[in-house]
Amino acid sequence: MQGAELEWPRGTPVLRARSVPVQPDPRHVFSDPAAGHERLFLTPLWGAEPVTVACREVRNAHGVSMGRAFDEGEATGFWLLRDRPDAEQAAVHTKEFASHTRHALYARRGGPRSALVSCSGGCVHGSVALARLALDLTAPEPPAKVPAPPAFLPGAPGVSTQHRSARETTVTRHGSSMRVSWAKPRTWATEAALTAFVLRLVLYVPPVQEV
Repeated sequence: MQGAELEWPRGTPVLRARSVPVQPDPRHVFSDPAAGHERLFLTPLWGAEPVTVACREVRNAHGVSMGRAFDEGEATGFWLLRDRPDAEQAAVHTKEFASHTRHALYARRGGPRSALVSCSGGCVHGSVALARLALDLTAPEPPAKVPAPPAFLPGAPGVSTQHRSARETTVTRHGSSMRVSWAKPRTWATEAALTAFVLRLVLYVPPVQEV
């Protein structure tokens, strides 16, 4: 069965989802196909009005990955990630040094650089994650003030982030660190792209095993 496209807000590669059980109508408990199913409240990072969808809409949607679940009191939270099948159009130029490996990110070949990622202690991001990050940084900027983000993201165990300045962020995972130097000062688009990058690390890239 082919799934439908999920309506996705412009300007973000990631949404925060909260699942709330639907109380079945006792009058239609046997005839109501939605009885006991969950509804999801989807919200972008900058806190816009949430969109309500049925859980099955997300399960059947194309181009969407679900992150790890985490507790939100009376509800269950998790992240939805927008897949980037167009990641091949981005360019990542890598150069190795004695102390670290540096990756220059470009959303398109011949375009302006969007970020520099310097890895110490081994690269822990996988081959496609940097291309996705480069594309996510091109999202339009929503009209909202950027708050200080949490050091530890829910649903991303083992990963921490620290903003050292408006143009530099450190991502640490299991003893390895990445220093990200942004081409522009940190914005909501940067924060959403970084969040998606961290969540993809947890979903797709196994942690480096110490020998």
